[in-house]
Amino acid sequence: MSKIDIIRQGEDHPFSFELDGGEDITGWIALMEVKVFPDDVALISRIIPPTGNAWEGFLTSTETAALAISSDSPYYLTGILRNATLDQERQIPERFHVAPAWG
Repeated sequence: MSKIDIIRQGEDHPFSFELDGGEDITGWIALMEVKVFPDDVALISRIIPPTGNAWEGFLTSTETAALAISSDSPYYLTGILRNATLDQERQIPERFHVAPAWG
């Protein structure tokens, strides 16, 4: 069973996506999406600029504050990596739940 992160509502949450084995990312673009399982509608979506050989960023405190506290269905933060030249797409999902902010 894979790990499910707990994100506090209203706090920043870092993420990082990279290709397997440290592949060169030339020609690849990355899109980050947050969805609630099993829906296909992205609640948060944006292009992530590369840093070195990866794509790094974070969900902002405003974004996590807007997510409902989840107990049953997990959210998915997914890195969608695309290379149009190679006609390839890779997805890197991370499951998480949103918990109340510290009081």
